[in-house]
Amino acid sequence: MINRAPKTITNPLAELAQNALFVLGAIIALAALGAFSNGEYLGMLICGGLSLGAFQWGASIKTRWNAKSQITTYE
Repeated sequence: MINRAPKTITNPLAELAQNALFVLGAIIALAALGAFSNGEYLGMLICGGLSLGAFQWGASIKTRWNAKSQITTYE
C-alpha cells in the first residue's frame, strides 16, 4: 500500500493565534477610525500603530511546514 501522506503539515494552534491577531487588529482599526471621527488624533495614531502591529505579528506566524519524512506504522 502506498502512503499518501500530506506534503505540508499545518499547526492548528498557530492558525488559531493568527486568526485571533487578525480579528484583534481589525477591532483596534475600528477603534482608530472612531477616534479619527471624534477628532482624537493621538488616539487614532496609537490605535493605528497597535492595529498595524497586530497585523504584522499575525502575518509573521508560520502555520505550515513542508514534511521532510514521515513514518507510518500499521498495527
